[in-house]
Amino acid sequence: NIYKFLIFILILALAIILVFYWQKNQRRKPVTMTKSPIEKITETKVFFPKKTADNQDIIFLDQNRRLISLNLKNKAPSEKGQISLEQIKDVLWSPVKMQFLAKTIKAEEIHWWFYDMEKNIQNDLGTKIQNPIWSITGEKIFYQYFDEFTDKNELSTANPDGRSWRRLADLPSLVDY
Repeated sequence: NIYKFLIFILILALAIILVFYWQKNQRRKPVTMTKSPIEKITETKVFFPKKTADNQDIIFLDQNRRLISLNLKNKAPSEKGQISLEQIKDVLWSPVKMQFLAKTIKAEEIHWWFYDMEKNIQNDLGTKIQNPIWSITGEKIFYQYFDEFTDKNELSTANPDGRSWRRLADLPSLVDY
């Protein structure tokens, strides 16, 4: 019985050594990269790109804050509008609609804006909105509302343009007294 046990341990140790040896040799093999064609589709600088839901176009802001839709098949750009906002730091695209939330910073103050490309609507959402996200359907946004003067801190939802807002829950105070 002791011999069977020793043979079993010896075979197990040999198997472990072989596995480690095989893995070590696998790491040494050169990785061959397949070359995928990278194609330049525009001469314009592209900021905050997003593919459309149908994967036919890319929407982006250019260096002049113009909204551009670029067809991926024929590379034809079309201007969708001009954004008057300056110092845009981030854009959160709607998951399904031609809308976005834009974050601007001026004098160290974060400001959020709503923009609808199809209706050419721009709404000021203010400076008290923090951490906005889109609902899956794009019909609502969820965000943290914080007013540092009243210490009001809550989780809220609204239409993307800021209308029909509703408090979902109170959040702990962010001010330490």
